[in-house]
Amino acid sequence: MNNNLITTVTGGLLISILINVFLSVLFGLRGNNRDIPVIQAKMRFLRFVITFVAFVIVVFIPIYKSLTLVELLRGVIADLSITTLLILLLVLRNNLFNDQISVGEFEPPVMRYNKAPNYSFAFIVVMLGCVLYSSYLGFIRVDIYDMGYFPSPLFMLVLGIIELFLWFSARRYSLLWLVALLCFYFKCESSHNLWDYLFDPVLWLICLVRLFRF
Repeated sequence: MNNNLITTVTGGLLISILINVFLSVLFGLRGNNRDIPVIQAKMRFLRFVITFVAFVIVVFIPIYKSLTLVELLRGVIADLSITTLLILLLVLRNNLFNDQISVGEFEPPVMRYNKAPNYSFAFIVVMLGCVLYSSYLGFIRVDIYDMGYFPSPLFMLVLGIIELFLWFSARRYSLLWLVALLCFYFKCESSHNLWDYLFDPVLWLICLVRLFRF
């Protein structure tokens, strides 16, 4: 599998979803429960067209020194994780097929499922991020990120967290990290560090927002 393909798709999805939701709100491309099915179907089709066109533009059309918007994004925030890619796909599905925009539209870990496991998922991701960044800034002497290159202990830790999610009936979140582990095994991204498949700054910021919005 082309390692750059996943990272390109991830960045393209992130930007196209933001464009889609912004234009949907700006031009009222959302229905309500009283709209007839034909109108709802037309709005869904318009949102799909917007997403597709935005994706093509940000992925294939250079805008600065032969660089596309996705390549510029990767230069700023680096590659996003497999976990973030899967969450973006869930957000894209909701954005294209749901007729209402809810307050939680930009809270991908929430995804309008039951509250407790969503909060738990956000809490674990935020705590992991705090540990990683503390290690990177030198507040913790152990190089936590370097453990991802020798992933056996980290692999067992992630499996333990997945079991916790299964215990709390948060199967959707356990599947996210199971898929990320499989992608690491098959080296679907260019990185050889397990952390890069599970976690990234964008995911940490999303979960941080979720954590302080009860």
